[in-house]
Amino acid sequence: MNTASVLTYDAQLQLPFIFDDLLLENDEEPIEKVTPLTIVASCSERTVEQEFETEIETWTDGQIKELREAFLRYSLNVLADGRSGKKAKDEAYEWLNSDEVHPFSFVTCCVLSGYDPDEVRNLCQYTLRQLAKRNK
Repeated sequence: MNTASVLTYDAQLQLPFIFDDLLLENDEEPIEKVTPLTIVASCSERTVEQEFETEIETWTDGQIKELREAFLRYSLNVLADGRSGKKAKDEAYEWLNSDEVHPFSFVTCCVLSGYDPDEVRNLCQYTLRQLAKRNK
């Protein structure tokens, strides 16, 4: 069986080739010999921390508030826009009807943006019913 040598760091790895029984398309003769392949990998002495070190971005409270408001507007627009896909609408509707409380839940986005979640939900559902009647 033919092998390929792969040089990694200080060790050499032998990889077997499975070409012994492979037939060529044109002459239907088995491949008798495959030249071993040597791959030399060069690597530096950097550690994982150095290689993937990134600067952590800190968000201000104002930026987080803007993001929540934008997320709320976007989700309501998805529901009202006839061009939005079914999956996007289903996700937005499920989010709108959820009473979960976490940093970007519907309830949290509404309350921290100064809206009553129940009023927004009721108004949105009313608007969706009106749009459905108009589109029939």
